[in-house]
Amino acid sequence: MLEFRNVTIQYGDEPPVLEHFSLSLEKGEIISLVGESGSGKSTVLNAAMGLLPGRGRITDGDILLDGNSVLALDEKEWQRIRGRKAAAVPQDAGAALDPIMTVGKQFVEYLRTHGAADKKTAGNLAVKMLKDVGLPDAENVMDNYPFQLSGGMRQRVGIAMAIALHPDYLLADEPTSALDVTTQAQIVLRIRELRRRYEAGILLITHNLALAAYLSDHIYVLKEGRLVDSGTREEILNHPRSRYTEALIRSVPCIGGDRYV
Repeated sequence: MLEFRNVTIQYGDEPPVLEHFSLSLEKGEIISLVGESGSGKSTVLNAAMGLLPGRGRITDGDILLDGNSVLALDEKEWQRIRGRKAAAVPQDAGAALDPIMTVGKQFVEYLRTHGAADKKTAGNLAVKMLKDVGLPDAENVMDNYPFQLSGGMRQRVGIAMAIALHPDYLLADEPTSALDVTTQAQIVLRIRELRRRYEAGILLITHNLALAAYLSDHIYVLKEGRLVDSGTREEILNHPRSRYTEALIRSVPCIGGDRYV
């Protein structure tokens, strides 16, 4: 289980960007963290991966991975966790790729850094994972530079790299943002398949309540760094506890008179 226990995070002497925040993610579960830009969602992902930038620090609470606190881990220990125990798909996976390296070269380098046996084994695994996320022409994709791929293809490359080592937990930050509707639907299907195939616990970070409701077992609602609502999908949609959640629900498109869920 990945757990946040009453966590408060701030940057320098600024007011907290996340305050008394708690969340739990089990293996095989999909949960969503929903909120507008600036609510603290991405801070949750960065903290969970040991990647708080600059002067960011956890001033209260604890983060546990399978029962063990991660707060005191050094970078070497984090490197053993990232990719294998927990992995992240950043908001713009394409921007996270090195523009002057082919997809194949950086994919293989990533796998070898995290323990793939040799270059050939890593290359074969990279091709397999690209096919698994819906890129059938994987061999050609390996030879391409990121700028030669569409946004949806780059996003799939990012997902493929994140799941290649079968992490127990996958954290995805706005995985469908800036994508066309067709590609969004394909990415959503891939996320559901990840849970089915690998039994990974998935944390979906999004501003889109409709997407969260469609995919998630549980939903957490974040506003200005504070958790204002949490519960099962049905509890959130049918019995919201905050006006902010109610406003989010009213913004969800309706199809045939029913909410899109």
